[in-house]
Amino acid sequence: MSGGGDTSGKLGPWAVWAIAVGGMVGGGIFSTLGVVISSAGVEIGIVVVKLAILAALAVLGLSSFDAGKLEIASQPGLIGIVIGAASVFMAYEGFELLAYDYDEM
Repeated sequence: MSGGGDTSGKLGPWAVWAIAVGGMVGGGIFSTLGVVISSAGVEIGIVVVKLAILAALAVLGLSSFDAGKLEIASQPGLIGIVIGAASVFMAYEGFELLAYDYDEM
């Protein structure tokens, strides 16, 4: 061993303590994951399918990405700014209405 540490092969109290704590933390993580996986059941499969679909869409979108298409040919002017702000406002209000009225639907 070339770390300047103890080469006798014996573990000191700090090493034993670190191994014990690591074992407890690791065991806790694995037991928690086991409970979550057993209680989730089919939902994990559905989430995996959704993530695969999102990953495929991301790869498709990034494969045809062209930074040149992001350039604005001409400035939108005051009317364009007002129309953009109104569109964002209406989208936000529509989402807010859906969030508030979800229980009544």
